[in-house]
Amino acid sequence: MKLMMVIRTIVLLGLTFLCACTNPAGDDAVFMPDGLVAYYRLNGNTEDKSGKGHNGTVADALPTVDRLGKDNSALSFNGSTSYVRCGDILDDVFCYPVARFSIAGWAKTRTMGTFAHGGGLIIGKSAGGTYGPYQWGVTHVDGIIYAAVMSDPTAQNYIGISSPMPANQWFHFVLVFDGSLAQSDRIQLYVNGESVNSKIFQRVGNLGTSTTNSQQEVTIGAGHAAGYPQIPNNCYDGDVDEIRIYDRALTFAEQHDLYVAKN
Repeated sequence: MKLMMVIRTIVLLGLTFLCACTNPAGDDAVFMPDGLVAYYRLNGNTEDKSGKGHNGTVADALPTVDRLGKDNSALSFNGSTSYVRCGDILDDVFCYPVARFSIAGWAKTRTMGTFAHGGGLIIGKSAGGTYGPYQWGVTHVDGIIYAAVMSDPTAQNYIGISSPMPANQWFHFVLVFDGSLAQSDRIQLYVNGESVNSKIFQRVGNLGTSTTNSQQEVTIGAGHAAGYPQIPNNCYDGDVDEIRIYDRALTFAEQHDLYVAKN
């Protein structure tokens, strides 16, 4: 009898450990909440699960299957009219006095945009300039994942980092900006848990310690032209899931934990 009780206890502990590894936060709890200011699970809705109240407004994006095969657990964007507007999130943190933030999520691209003709914006925040440059953004264009942060929309000072990625497969991305570091190290891109070091664009001038207060909205699946937030542009054709915005720079270990977590 005692032996059976011991075996049963071991089995239960093993199942508990397995569940914890599969979903470290549980179904209702939020995994890695420190500094989380917006969290969109996109499980059939655009509610902000961080508790900060940044609920999104969706247009033409439809529920779809996520990377784990669960129905209605991600959002599908059609590349022309669909997007999610999330509001003007944390301009004060992005801007003054030294910016630190991280943007994370999952995406699967059907049709990539191009540098020549636009498109492919997974998530971004417009700097509100004449040509609608982004304060920060993550796109999938011309076969690469491209992340950029702009510190001055007038001078258009920015650094972009890229990583090759084919269409039609899920990938995890994390854009990290830390204005306290040396200029060349302030922006970091992680793809599928690994660091990307290929800086492909850098405009003249210095990338500042913070970004400009654009007072524009964060958008998922599309951007918007300056002064016309109701009209999407640079639209994304693909599926998006598990978008997170932090008001701090995630470490390598933390971004890797997000990649391996089964939320």
